[in-house]
Amino acid sequence: MRPLVFFTFLWSIPLFGQVVDVNMYTQMNGVLELPDGALTNFWGYGLNGGPLTFPAPLLEFNYGDTVNIRVLNPSPESHTIHLHGLDVDQANDGVPQTSFFIPFGGIGSYSFVADEPGTFLYHCHVTTTLHLTMGMYGMLVVKYPGDLLFQNGPHYEEEYHFLASDLEVRINDEPMQSLPFHLIYPDHFMVNGLAGSQIEMDTTMQIVAEAGQNIALRLGSMAYSKVKFIFPSGSNAMVHMSDGRPLPTSYLVNELEVYPGERFTVVMSPNSNMQGDIEVQYFNMRNKEFLASNFIPVKISENASNTNGTISPNPATESITLHVTEAQEEFSWYTYDGKLIARYRLPKGEHIIDLRGFSSGYYLITSDLGSTYKLVIGSIK
Repeated sequence: MRPLVFFTFLWSIPLFGQVVDVNMYTQMNGVLELPDGALTNFWGYGLNGGPLTFPAPLLEFNYGDTVNIRVLNPSPESHTIHLHGLDVDQANDGVPQTSFFIPFGGIGSYSFVADEPGTFLYHCHVTTTLHLTMGMYGMLVVKYPGDLLFQNGPHYEEEYHFLASDLEVRINDEPMQSLPFHLIYPDHFMVNGLAGSQIEMDTTMQIVAEAGQNIALRLGSMAYSKVKFIFPSGSNAMVHMSDGRPLPTSYLVNELEVYPGERFTVVMSPNSNMQGDIEVQYFNMRNKEFLASNFIPVKISENASNTNGTISPNPATESITLHVTEAQEEFSWYTYDGKLIARYRLPKGEHIIDLRGFSSGYYLITSDLGSTYKLVIGSIK
């Protein structure tokens, strides 16, 4: 499993960040084990002092960091790092025709300011079709302070990163037969470089949380296939960001299609215990033929503060019913970034609250009896 690389700094200076220096290297001698025990080749990136990984190491930076990535290339071909989706200048974009190659034995440097929180990718842009299918890609995340997705965005308690990809084994077995895009037919399908039983046996691939917690999922695809993430019933999966940018309006989904190079940031907010899977399906881009599935385990344990059914339905669209069991109960209603927007003092009984004036998103409702409830407002797309 690839290592997690996390560069930290004090949240007291989020607007200015720190200068973060990253030393990486490229190699073309990796060995990838398939679920049946067979081996194939891969090319990729590693961090100095660490192993070559498939996919490349997850890079995380904090909002406001000034990032300097230094890349040593001891491998026999030229390479680059294209910072996919980041707003960088041409010299740092990693497209060799408009910036530079890193030749054999050479060193390349890339610099940027992490001024956009979100989910991004990086990959080699030399003979891109071949170098991608050989494994030269990874995910890059810019984190906003306080476990928020972005300024005034939703808060989360847990966070997971899932990068879908694929390859055609015969090409990785003999990579010198460089083929154009239309002649690559993937037959091995992965999430974070793992497939099938490998995912089931890797505990880092399991989503584990409590009911009532927000779970941020950073989803991306470097596959040649179309990928579809199908969320288990009751997960309340809401899409907040697309391609590293906040959406004007968040929306709830049961399933989410991700095309090559796309990224989405989704927050699941299960309200009850759950044991299931996120199914990741792969489809042929030419004829839409279903090719394979992988399954990411989801294990949600019960949280007592979210089990008494005080609010229904949840998620909701036009209205909710507050069920008051005591003689009188006061409810304070907050946006998920902590802004008080309403307060209700209600007698015992059932009370319908009109939601049509509220924006889609996550809300916290607290009771003066000590309970806290999470409400999801939105519509399924």
